Amino acid sequence: MIGRAAITQRDDGMVVDPRSDVEWLEWVPAGAVRNWCDGDLLVDWLAEYGEQHGFRRDDHLPGYDRVFDLPRFLMEQGRRFEQALLVDLQARWPVTRISTRPDEARSLAAAEATWDAMKGGAPVIASAVLRDPERRTFGVADLLVRSDILGELCPDAFIGDQLELPVAAMRHGRHYRVVDVKFSTLHLLKDGGLGAPRTWPAARGGKAPPAAIGAGNGSRACHPMRMCGPATKTSRASSPAPAHGSAACGPRARSGACSRSRPCLSSGRT
Repeated sequence: MIGRAAITQRDDGMVVDPRSDVEWLEWVPAGAVRNWCDGDLLVDWLAEYGEQHGFRRDDHLPGYDRVFDLPRFLMEQGRRFEQALLVDLQARWPVTRISTRPDEARSLAAAEATWDAMKGGAPVIASAVLRDPERRTFGVADLLVRSDILGELCPDAFIGDQLELPVAAMRHGRHYRVVDVKFSTLHLLKDGGLGAPRTWPAARGGKAPPAAIGAGNGSRACHPMRMCGPATKTSRASSPAPAHGSAACGPRARSGACSRSRPCLSSGRT
């Protein structure tokens, strides 16, 4: 299936359009893929049933102080970084925003609005809602960037890549790349390249997105990225393998680079 029909129909024509919470249990959200790949569903079980069995989250315990909650702090900084990135992109291209709330990841209307934006040739689509009824995966992509726009952001990183590859259902002759925005530390290496912490997931991903754009402090560089699997944790043991085209993290060191970039991005194709 291609186009709007691919949102709710499998390749064999069967309609797959979950509506109830029970039906959604058969789907793997983008934020839950890693645990599914590892076959380690304890965290997902706690999120789903923990309170029913007497477990309480740390932030619900007496004495909890958000000042010392590092994961929460990093998430807040990540959101601030993403907003700053969008402001930067909006100064150069129109940005179409789809979802504004976490629950819209399940919204059929939001998924259809994402498709309409792609079909219309929007340069940048933020918080894009995506579904794969074939593999029963879904989620919200930080950014969908039209191929020619991503080539402008980091041209040297796409030499030899098929940036002009058209999609049959899109008359404008472009395709879109899934971009994951990361608030992360980049380490300067003695060989002039860049490294990143927590690169161990990269070896497990098995895929290498073509490039990333690294910055944050005004510096400019482009370097290849290693895939750390879909930027997610996972949920259902009964669910199928995650869809192709998830986000990546952790640059692989390389000196050289392209000359124009700002935000820290990683890309895959959709």
